[in-house]
Amino acid sequence: MLNAHLRLYFRNTEGDVKKETIDIQLVPCTLDRYTQIFAEYQINFTQQFQQLHLSDFLCPSINTNILIGGTYSSNQFDFIELSITQCQNSSQNLWNPICDDPIDTSFKVRLYTVNQNINPYKPKDSYIQPFLDDSLSFTFNLNSTKFANIYFTKYEFQNDESLLPISMIEERTFFVLDSSDIQQEITEIEENSLAKLQLRKKPFKTKFLRQYQKLDELLSNIGGILQIVTFFIGLLVTIYNRVKYMVELSNRIYDFSIDDSYQKNIYSENLQILAEQQKNERVGLDSKIQTSNQRIMTENDQCDNCIESFREEQKNFQKDSLAIRLSFTTGLDYFSNQLQKMFEKKKPIPLDLQIFLNYITCNLLFKDVPKVKLMNKAYEQIISQSDIYTILSRLNEIDKLKEVLLTPKQLVMFNFTPKKLITLEDEDLKIDRNMVESQHKTSKDKQVEFLIYAKMMMKMKRQNKKEKNTGQIRPHKRASFIPQPLNNYVYQQIYSAYDEIFKNKHQQETLNTQLISMLGPEMELIYKVGKIIDQNVRPITRSHKKLISSDNQQKGLIIEEDNHKEECND
Repeated sequence: MLNAHLRLYFRNTEGDVKKETIDIQLVPCTLDRYTQIFAEYQINFTQQFQQLHLSDFLCPSINTNILIGGTYSSNQFDFIELSITQCQNSSQNLWNPICDDPIDTSFKVRLYTVNQNINPYKPKDSYIQPFLDDSLSFTFNLNSTKFANIYFTKYEFQNDESLLPISMIEERTFFVLDSSDIQQEITEIEENSLAKLQLRKKPFKTKFLRQYQKLDELLSNIGGILQIVTFFIGLLVTIYNRVKYMVELSNRIYDFSIDDSYQKNIYSENLQILAEQQKNERVGLDSKIQTSNQRIMTENDQCDNCIESFREEQKNFQKDSLAIRLSFTTGLDYFSNQLQKMFEKKKPIPLDLQIFLNYITCNLLFKDVPKVKLMNKAYEQIISQSDIYTILSRLNEIDKLKEVLLTPKQLVMFNFTPKKLITLEDEDLKIDRNMVESQHKTSKDKQVEFLIYAKMMMKMKRQNKKEKNTGQIRPHKRASFIPQPLNNYVYQQIYSAYDEIFKNKHQQETLNTQLISMLGPEMELIYKVGKIIDQNVRPITRSHKKLISSDNQQKGLIIEEDNHKEECND
C-alpha cells in the first residue's frame, strides 16, 4: 500500500529535533489536473493521458500545500516521504485500496512527474517546456527495505520585460527533477516498510536574470561599434594619406627609371642628327675651298658659271636643310618640342593597390615589383634626408662651403646681407623643373602662375614707356609684349639661359661646365641641334648676300679694268 506524508523537522538552538508528520491524501489522477498545467503552454494532453492510462495512477489531492526545503542539519527540514507497506484494506483513504492476493516475488513502482525542460536563452514563450517524465522506476523485494532520495532542483527566473532603462521584473520559480541524481540504499526490512522514497530539494538553487537589451545599452553598443569602425577607418585613411603624400613627394623630388628606352631613342636621334650635320659642314667647307681655288685660277668670264653653280648648291642645301627636314622653323621650337616629349615619357609612379598593400604589410607583398622597389628606395632616401642629423650635417657643410668660396671680408659682407623682404607686391615668376612639368601636365596655365606672369609683363611694359628714346626702343620691344602662352615664355627663358651658359662656358669653365653636365647629355644634344636649326633658318638670305657681294666685286673689277684701258688709250 502506498502512503504519502509531509515530514517537518524543526531543530531548536539546543540541537533538539521536533518532528511533525502531515498525511497527504492520494486520489486517482484526472485529466483536468493535467489540463490546467499544460494549457498554459498550449499543449493538448488528452491523447497522452489516455495512452498512458493515467487514471489508474494516484495523485495528491488538489489544493494540497507541499513544502520541501533545507537539509537534515538545517533549522527546518521539509520533505515528502512515499512509503510502501504491506497491503491493508482501508476505507479511510480516498482511493479505497483493496488488497489482492499476496505476492512472494519482487514488484516495480513507477513514478510519473511533470518535469520542466529549461533553456534560459530561448525567447519568453519557449524557455520553459513541461513534459511528463517517466524515467523514475524502482524495483522492490519483499524481504528488504529500499531507501531512495530523489532531489528536485529549484530554478528562479527574473524576467525584465522593459526595453527602457527602468525595470519591470517578473519572477517565476520552477522545480526540475533530475533522474540521474538519485541516491539508493537497501537494508533489512524495517517497520514493515518495503520502500521509503524521500522527495527532497537540493541545498542550492539556480538563478537566471533574463532581460531585453535596453535601449541605452543598444545605443551604447552601436556607439561602441561605430567608434571601433571609425577608428579602423580613420587608421586606414591616415595610412592612405601618408602613403599618398610619400608617393607625391617622391614624384616631385625624384625621376624614376623604369623604362628609359624612349630617352635613349631621343638621345641617339639627336646624336645622329648632330653627326650628319658635322659631316655636311665638312663637305661644304671642302667644296668652298675648292671653289675659291677655282676662282683664283679661272678667268673673269668663268665667274658667272661659278655663281650659277654656287646658287645651285644653295638650292640643294635648302632642300636638304635640317630645319625643313625636322619641320621646325626655329631652334626654340625644336627645343621646347623635345623637352615636352621628355616630360611625356617621364611619367610619375602613381599610387596603386600594389604600393599600398606593400606598405601596410611591411614589404611582404609585391616586394619584387620594379615600381614598388623604386618607391621603397625613394621612401628610404626621403626619410634619411629628413633626419635631423642629416639636416644639421648639411647646414654645417654649407657653412664650410661659404668659408671655402668666400674670403673673410666677403664672408662678413655675406653675413651682413639683409633678410628676404616680403612685400604686398607680386614677385617675379620663378621657373624651375617642377613648375614646367606641372604646366605640361595641365592643358591650361595655372591661375596663380599666369597672373604673376601677366603682372610681370605689364610691369615691364610700364617701365618701357618711361624710357626716353621710345622711337628706337618701341619697334624692338613691341614683340616681347605680344600676348603669348605662359609655356612659350617659360621655354624661351630656359633656352636663352642655356644658350648664355653654353656661350660663357669657357669664361667660368668650372661652374658652367658642371651646370651643363648636371642638365645631362640629352639636354646638351637638344640644344646643339636647336642652334644648328637657328643657323640654317635663313640660308637663302645669307646666300643672297654672298652672291650680291660677289657680283659687286666682279662688276667693280670690270669697271676698274675698263677705266685703266681708257687711260692707256688717252
